Amino acid sequence: MRKPLTIPGLILLLALALSCGGRKAAETPRLREFPVVGVPSMYAEPAEGAEYAAGRFWDAFLDTCVLHYSDSAVLNGVPLKEVEGMMPGYVSLLLELPPGKAVAAVSRFSGLLESFGKKYPDASVYGEMVRLTEKYLYDPNSPYRDEDLYRPFAAALAESPLTPEDRRTGYRHEAQLCALNARGSRAADFSFLDVSGRRRSLYGIKAPYVLLIFGNPDCRGCREILAKISGDARLSAMVREGRLKVLDIYIDEDIAAWKAGIGSYPKEWINGYDPSHTIRDDRVYHVRALPSLYLLDGDKTVLLKDAPAERILGAL
Repeated sequence: MRKPLTIPGLILLLALALSCGGRKAAETPRLREFPVVGVPSMYAEPAEGAEYAAGRFWDAFLDTCVLHYSDSAVLNGVPLKEVEGMMPGYVSLLLELPPGKAVAAVSRFSGLLESFGKKYPDASVYGEMVRLTEKYLYDPNSPYRDEDLYRPFAAALAESPLTPEDRRTGYRHEAQLCALNARGSRAADFSFLDVSGRRRSLYGIKAPYVLLIFGNPDCRGCREILAKISGDARLSAMVREGRLKVLDIYIDEDIAAWKAGIGSYPKEWINGYDPSHTIRDDRVYHVRALPSLYLLDGDKTVLLKDAPAERILGAL
C-alpha cells in the first residue's frame, strides 16, 4: 500500500511540475501554433506596443523550459514554414522602432537563442534560427534586409561559443562591414568623375535629399529602379524642383560600357564613376549587390542604408 502524500509533499510535487526542471521534452511529434506574443493593455501607445512585441517576439518559442519536437519540416514543435513566415512581421516590428531600441531587441533575441542552443546543443533549433535570420536580414536579395539590424546579430555570433571557430572571424568581419555608413551617421564622402569628366564629390551635391545609387546600366534591377523613379510623378517632381538629387555611381571597371549605357538615364540625374575604385576596393561602402540604394538628407546623414527600393521610395 502506497503511502499518501502529506500537504507539504503535494506542494513540492506541484512546484516540480510547474518548474522548468519538471517538464520533459516531447517524445511524440505533437505540433503547436507559433506562440504569438500578446501586448498587455498597459502599453496603449503604438510605439510602446511595438517595442514590447519586438523585444519579446521569440520568448515563448525559445522558452528553454521544454524542448518540443523537431525534424526537417518542424522546428521546436512549429512547422518550419510557419516559423519562417513570422520573420517578415518581426523585421517590420523592428523597423518601427528607433535604431537603438531595434538593436536592443535584436541583441535580446541573440541572447535567447544562445541560451536555447546551450541547453539543447543537439537540437536543430539554434542552427535553423541562425540560418533564417541571416536569410532575412543579410541576404542581398532579401526584401527585408537591413545591415543595421544584422550587425548586432553577427557580432553576437562572432563571440558565441556555439559558433565554430572558423566562422567567428567571418561574422566579426561582417559586423565590421555592416558598421560602415550606419543609419544616423554621416555618409562617407568620396570623389567621382561625371559624364563630362569633371571631378566632383558626394558632399558637393546640394539638395534636401540625395538618393545615392551604386548601379550599372546593364543591371536589370538598376533599370527597374530607374523605371520606378521615372514613373512616379511625385518623385519626378522632387527631382525637377531640386528637392531630390539622384546620384548614380558606377564602381566597376568597364568605363566604355558604362558610357554606352548612360543615355538611358534621365538628364536630371547625376551620373559618375569611381576612377580609382576606392569605393569598392577600400570598402568605403559595403556594396554587396547592385543596385545598392542609400537615402541621405541635406547634411548627408544616412536615413536608409542599402535598403530595398520599396522602402526607399516609400520614405520619399
